[in-house]
Amino acid sequence: MSENINHEYFNRKYSEWSITGFLNECNKEPFRLKIDDYLKSLQVVISNDQGKRREKAQQLYDKYKKATSSPFKSISRATKP
Repeated sequence: MSENINHEYFNRKYSEWSITGFLNECNKEPFRLKIDDYLKSLQVVISNDQGKRREKAQQLYDKYKKATSSPFKSISRATKP
């Protein structure tokens, strides 16, 4: 996906956006490609849009990043020989 093009899912009202809605509509496989498209599309909206659309995209992006960051990741790396 080009960095300047976002998934068609984000053409709808920003109030309808959700990660589950996006994943249900995205036809890419494997799952990791869906997540990549989701995050890239949010970044495009964050970079190019204003107002509520940008705010919603930033909220969803931050929420995803927070949910996928784990304090145990840094601990397990630190304890590996």
